Amino acid sequence: MTGLWHGANYTFILWGLYHGVFQIIERACFGKTLERHKLAAHFYAAVVFVFGWVLFRADNLVQAGVMVKRMIFPWQYTESTLLLGQLFGAKTVLVIICGILGCGFVQEMFQGCKKSFNWKNSYLELGFCTLMFVFSIVMLASNTYNPFIFVFKEEIMKKIKPVLWNICFFFIILTPNVAYFLFGKNVDAANYENRNMAVKPVISPENYENFSEEYENYFNDSLPFRNQMIEFHNSIDYYLFQQSSSKKVAIGSDGWLFYCDDEDSNPLEQSLGYWNFTEGQLEKIADNLTSTQRVLESLGIEFVLFIPPNKETIYMEFLPDYYTVQNKVTSVEQLVAYLQEHTSIRVVYPKADLLAAKAKYPDVLFYHKLDTHWNMAGAYIGAVSLANELGVKMPPFHAVNLEKKLSSGGDLANMLNISIKDGNVDYGISGINGLITECKTWDFNTEFLYYTAGADKRNLFVWRDSFSSALAPTLATQFENSKFVHYGSFQQQQLFDFQPDIFVGEVVERKLNRLEDFRVTYISSGVTETKHTKDISVTTAINGKYPKYVSIEKKENASTATEQIQTITELADTLIQVPKEETGVISIYIYKDGLGKEMIEEVNIPY
Repeated sequence: MTGLWHGANYTFILWGLYHGVFQIIERACFGKTLERHKLAAHFYAAVVFVFGWVLFRADNLVQAGVMVKRMIFPWQYTESTLLLGQLFGAKTVLVIICGILGCGFVQEMFQGCKKSFNWKNSYLELGFCTLMFVFSIVMLASNTYNPFIFVFKEEIMKKIKPVLWNICFFFIILTPNVAYFLFGKNVDAANYENRNMAVKPVISPENYENFSEEYENYFNDSLPFRNQMIEFHNSIDYYLFQQSSSKKVAIGSDGWLFYCDDEDSNPLEQSLGYWNFTEGQLEKIADNLTSTQRVLESLGIEFVLFIPPNKETIYMEFLPDYYTVQNKVTSVEQLVAYLQEHTSIRVVYPKADLLAAKAKYPDVLFYHKLDTHWNMAGAYIGAVSLANELGVKMPPFHAVNLEKKLSSGGDLANMLNISIKDGNVDYGISGINGLITECKTWDFNTEFLYYTAGADKRNLFVWRDSFSSALAPTLATQFENSKFVHYGSFQQQQLFDFQPDIFVGEVVERKLNRLEDFRVTYISSGVTETKHTKDISVTTAINGKYPKYVSIEKKENASTATEQIQTITELADTLIQVPKEETGVISIYIYKDGLGKEMIEEVNIPY
């Protein structure tokens, strides 16, 4: 019953059984031994309780087993990536102090003094418990994972002021609901979280096992004034404790926020050299980019790779002091060096130019403090670097006009669910040239399309991510026709339909692993299985009169011989069937002409 009282999960039941077993052992025989050896009793209680909390914390027995193994054999595991500064802050100290006060033993120490203040059943104790209760509700509302636990203790009601306790408790519980019922239509209840909120479940034979969990999720997501409580809690964390309420955001000095999401390459750690690419990753990226370069050059299109630096790379001095440089050669520097050594890919990585501008113009910020991206000033420095590589001369930074703009939000501030008044600095930039740039289309999720009459006649096509949002308006002033297509909506046919003279692959430093899956190619391929065969399809990936002469070979893994499937002919839709149990590689070679003198692309399809 103790386990069920704490939560609706089998781990809580096991936690209750765990303590029940030890209580039986103690009452049967072991308890008397512990009473005679106080030091051993303390050690015993500490060990039993610590391992018991593992069951209380773990989501399942597998996770509990991993925790216990790490506790018993810590030397078998690598050092934790969590730093002490991330785990132990001012808020933690305050919670520990409140916990000690709430335990009561401090007050008990002074009970014997004649002039000591009587804490028990006092109004001060009532205020303290009320404050802790409200703070607990706010913390629960701000978390997406809220374990079901009944927090109100019945024995409190047996104290000297039961009526007052009852009134206080029900006032706290009912007031938000009544207020929300009366004024809820005027309260901001929009979903600002990067997830779908739980909907109210309807019990049925299909979901009765999970109904309690689903309803709990719905209840947590539907709390009255949820947004306001989250903002209040996170504001306390930020302004009072200088502590982040999100694992994705680190709070630096001088009002800077930094991105540290482990599921998104953790750019903070990336910029400090915490991880590097493997040799296999480098080879794959180089192969994709080299193949892309060959395809584009066969069509007379220049290819340049452009890498905007992470904010953490440029403003490293404002990072939290518990982070330190792990490797002076970061993953981006490793990749750039590899491409320079093994390929002829043109790479623009404007780190040096941004650091130089930052040193020359100390009163100008080149990245947002509350956002992961560079601002218009930083994007302008990047645009100048890229334009130089493309043979276009843009005005130096000091020659353009800056109009300072302040704002209170950004994607990192949004992750903390707070706004920081005038914490973000951006700039309006004018005076780049005397030409008029017209934005014909601007859709963040699809494309930006610009036209600048009288600019460079070459058509510019940019395969982009979010960093081009600030880059596009300045770079577009230098080209008559420019198109910036988001990687998520990019289709090769868009590239060939636009007929560009220049193709720029823009990918921010933290997203470089995206290049492992990026490739401009003449063909599309796929492998499907039927009852008895594997069907390998080869089709053209683009429409138009482009040189597409193809030869196809097959090599089984069980054989050293290579079988010629198709000699050099014009590409047509091809279907290759092999026995279902067979494995191997289909190699497709694309040539500039029917004589096979110059190979443009090689594609290997494992099956």
